[in-house]
Amino acid sequence: MGTRSLTKFIETYKEADGKVKNNKIAAVYRQFDGYPSCHGLQLAEFLNSGTLVNGIGMDAGKVFNGVGCMAAQMVQEFKEGVGGIYLRNPSVKAHWEDYEYLVYGDFNTQEVRLKVRSIGGHHDAVKDMWISRGKTIFDGTPAEFLASELVND
Repeated sequence: MGTRSLTKFIETYKEADGKVKNNKIAAVYRQFDGYPSCHGLQLAEFLNSGTLVNGIGMDAGKVFNGVGCMAAQMVQEFKEGVGGIYLRNPSVKAHWEDYEYLVYGDFNTQEVRLKVRSIGGHHDAVKDMWISRGKTIFDGTPAEFLASELVND
């Protein structure tokens, strides 16, 4: 049985009245290796490898032209043949996945944040710790995740 995960891509923006809104763009289901030291690490490295922009220009290096572009590039990067990676409705709540990764891209500031939640309660043998059901285990930037104890011993 694999460690399943769901990665949701969410664009945030401020309306004229200052209220922050969330626009769910896409959800990507991963059947195997969804734990933080695998999928989380790969996702954070991918997110950290580029810059979120609003409009294609003469930017140097890898860019994501909005959250939709970021999600599409993630699928292109992670998908290898049939199975393993699937697209899902982003409005559906995670329920039988072990981990949920929420990728927030801010339309106004072009900042990217990553939130990781343990959906299924279980013992992580690699880290020798119990992960509680429905618990946020990380909330920060992809670079901060790469420096966290979730991927580093």
